[in-house]
Amino acid sequence: MVIATAGLVFPNPETSVASSLADQNNNNNITGFKNKRVDELLGQYDKEFDQKKRIAIIREIDSIVRNSHEYVLFWEPSYTAVFAYWNKFGMPPGYFTRFGDLPRRARLWWVDPGGRTRR
Repeated sequence: MVIATAGLVFPNPETSVASSLADQNNNNNITGFKNKRVDELLGQYDKEFDQKKRIAIIREIDSIVRNSHEYVLFWEPSYTAVFAYWNKFGMPPGYFTRFGDLPRRARLWWVDPGGRTRR
């Protein structure tokens, strides 16, 4: 399953990693993550007014969650990769768009047995 998330202006990790949500349906703790140290940090985070300390707390929470391997993190660049091709590949008229994924792009190519490109 692939999920996409976005950040909040004021981060609230409780909605995604609190143990109290792990066994409930229909919330953002989709992996059922439970960790006593994270729960302690969530309590500290809600009461802390010093921004630098809040950042340190969030970083520790992120580190614990990351090291638990609940998610496989990846990113996708906002540009199309540069493709090198040999003249034996034919391509349709037009150009690749900024959107789409590699498997779709690969289907647009074909091998020209004569070694010529057709456009």
